[in-house]
Amino acid sequence: MVDFNTIPSNLRIPGVYQEVDSTSAAGGASLKKTLIVGQQTSADITEGTPTQITSAGAAADTFGSGSMIHRMAIGHFANDPFADTWVIPLDDAGGAADAAGTLTVTGPATEAGTLYIYVGGSLVTVAVSNGDAQNTIAAAIEAAIDADLTLPVTAGSATNVVTVTAKNGGTRGNLIDVQLNFMGPEGGEETPDGVGVAVVAMSGGATDPTMSTAIDAMGEDRYYSILWPYPDDTPLNTLGAELNDSTTGRWGPTRQLWGRAWCAFEAANQSAVTTHTNGRNDQHVHIFGYTGIPTWEPEAAAAFGSACTRKLKLDPAAPIQYTPVYGVKAPPRLSRYTATERNILLFDGCATFIVGASDVVQIERAVTTYQLDLAGNPDSSYLDAQTLATLEAILDDVKTSTQAAFPAYKLADDGFPVKPGQNVITPSIFKGFIVGRYRTWLANGWVENVDEFAKLLTVTRNADVNRLDMLLPPDLMNQFRLLASRLAFFLNYPASS
Repeated sequence: MVDFNTIPSNLRIPGVYQEVDSTSAAGGASLKKTLIVGQQTSADITEGTPTQITSAGAAADTFGSGSMIHRMAIGHFANDPFADTWVIPLDDAGGAADAAGTLTVTGPATEAGTLYIYVGGSLVTVAVSNGDAQNTIAAAIEAAIDADLTLPVTAGSATNVVTVTAKNGGTRGNLIDVQLNFMGPEGGEETPDGVGVAVVAMSGGATDPTMSTAIDAMGEDRYYSILWPYPDDTPLNTLGAELNDSTTGRWGPTRQLWGRAWCAFEAANQSAVTTHTNGRNDQHVHIFGYTGIPTWEPEAAAAFGSACTRKLKLDPAAPIQYTPVYGVKAPPRLSRYTATERNILLFDGCATFIVGASDVVQIERAVTTYQLDLAGNPDSSYLDAQTLATLEAILDDVKTSTQAAFPAYKLADDGFPVKPGQNVITPSIFKGFIVGRYRTWLANGWVENVDEFAKLLTVTRNADVNRLDMLLPPDLMNQFRLLASRLAFFLNYPASS
């Protein structure tokens, strides 16, 4: 007897009746969505409307050139250009204050040259002629800044003072770095003689958007990675409630949407970074902490997160150390954390990076902020990004492969005489199916020790006769991160006896 899906059993009309069943051939790759959450300056898209984009230019056209979203898109696409990218735009909060800073120019110039002004890590060059007065130079600075529409600020000048104002209101504008000669004399950047430019850092930005708007807009759409520009406790708590493992969370059993979030956090020193991340404890959030990087913090968050995401999508279990992060300027040498400082950060829930040749920023270790179990004891079970990325791959495979292989099956106890062609499953049949899937995971390099897995795997029938219960105990693949070697040298090997 064969169980059919569409051919009725009561046909008496002669003929050949054939149905097509794709369940045995089900499978295939799917794009994993990346979500950018940030503030827009345009009114073209209603706040909270998920919108797909394919480039940083599209982000500028849709959400405003130089907006937070545009700058994040620049960092994102520089590191994951083929991502399926979506944006949930937020408007500035009502009554939000815009951050502002000043550049006060003194002169006149006694030689010709160039001013090298960095705004959020982006270079603005201003030509200076010998004899230019301070007001002339200030007006030239204003014009150069306003000419670059991709910058996250606008400029205005009065006499010799240039005021730069963030395009988006809120606290993140306070972190738009404005400085001169970031590369220094060794990089060929010096202020022309006779000219002085005193910079007052951006400040005064206040009141960020309501995070619940972004959370509500996510709905039941699945996002593999969320690029999140708000690393402070209150917005992260809101995001954490959405991502958590409870029944209502994205990692909960009823929603099964999974995903992870990526942030960047700038502070005055390593101690301030570790104080912040040590106060967090969320396995679904990664925070890269740093000092001295001129790239704007939301843009850095998008760049770090997308560099890691691109690697995890290729192989969720593979290490990602030494992955370059494009678009993030390396901090000055004196601001780079030592090995001791970075090791402390890795114990305090902060992801770390190093600076390689040619000052290329590289991922060192993408840890989560999770550090303690529910009893407050140290717990490293969710330390690295690969753990939950691999678990997500396994959970997703169990769900999709089960639904494909057994779309409308009957359930019986072990020992039921299942004949070929019957849509009947038993606990033993399903256990064999899962062991088969485990061999696929093994071939993918996600897990190891299939024989032990088969021994520990448990599939039983529930008191609800329509339900199977399974204990799934995968042995996750580990990563080769460290080599410890003892070099016990000889001046002369002992003579053999």
